[in-house]
Amino acid sequence: MRDEASLARLTELGIEPWVLRARVASAVAAGESPAGTVPAGGARLPEGTILVMAEARSGAARTMLADIQRTLRFAGLACVVHAGESGGQGGFADAAAWLMFGEDAARRAGAEVSADRQRDLDWVVAPGLDELVGNAPGRRAVWCELRRFARRRRHG
Repeated sequence: MRDEASLARLTELGIEPWVLRARVASAVAAGESPAGTVPAGGARLPEGTILVMAEARSGAARTMLADIQRTLRFAGLACVVHAGESGGQGGFADAAAWLMFGEDAARRAGAEVSADRQRDLDWVVAPGLDELVGNAPGRRAVWCELRRFARRRRHG
């Protein structure tokens, strides 16, 4: 059996290791949230976590979102993805930084958090993933901003 660090490296490389059903069932029974998702029921995010808000409707957009997650993790930054309506879930104010795809996502998250907390957060707002899929200059600009974002987060 592989240790957790090895499994994390394989996941970062896009390899899905085979996991016994009993192991997954025990994690669900223990109340752990799935990796990379916002914890439900008002649970707090781990310290230093980046909240990525995006809706990926097409397969290409989902692939791009997975690439963004993998890039942030490879840069040593913890991130969770939240898609869809906020619905009062916790975690928005606990995030160390926000990466928003689409102005609607930024508005929804902004409605959940006080103005003082918003001022303290590091934000990046980009066009929606479905818009970026067919827009090469837009994707290039987003990847450049992600690089700057990762540098700022790593080096304070």
